[in-house]
Formats: sequence, C-alpha cells, structure tokens
Amino acid sequence: MSKIEIKRINGKEFYFTVKAGNNKEILNSNPFHTLDALKEAIPVIRANIGNDSKYEMKGEDGKFTFVFDGVLKSKVYASELSRKNGIKSVKKNILDAEAVTINPIILPQ
Repeated sequence: MSKIEIKRINGKEFYFTVKAGNNKEILNSNPFHTLDALKEAIPVIRANIGNDSKYEMKGEDGKFTFVFDGVLKSKVYASELSRKNGIKSVKKNILDAEAVTINPIILPQ
C-alpha cells in the first residue's frame, strides 16, 4: 500500500514524502509552516493530481524531474520516459495513500 509519510524538520516545519506500494520514494513536498497547513494541503493535492497543467517538467544534463503545482518535487529520473512513468505512479499512488507520521510530532502547548 502506498503511503504519505509526514515528518518534522528543524523542529519547526513539516513536510511529507509519498511512497509507492514498493516503499520507493516518488515525491517530496516543500516545507509547511504548520501541521494543519500540511494536512489541509493533502486533499487539495489529491483533488488536482490528475490535472496535467499543474506539472512543470524540468530536465538538464540527463536528469529529469517534475514539480507539481509548485508544492511537490519529484525524484530525479534518468530519462523523459521514466519521468513520464513517475508521474503516472504519482497519480495512482497518492489517491489511495494512507497518511502516517514517521517521527514524533510534539506541538508546543
């Protein structure tokens, strides 16, 4: 089963990683300032993940990536075809992914 791993970085910001069913990392988010903002973004991303106009293709020196809606960054692919297959994987995996917290998130009181 695919999953969205929620993590805290620098003791302040939050980000998530999308992993496919084979546990391979396929996507990372930009940092969010609050956990609530991250949690609110996930359903919006899921609702728009099929919109091809939200993908920005990047590539140079045999390294191909994509950015989704300025929020999610892909891993590096060796070819345009493998990047295209990566986008298909993202579209499939993020819809059913279970959100899980990896490192303990303790919010100040």
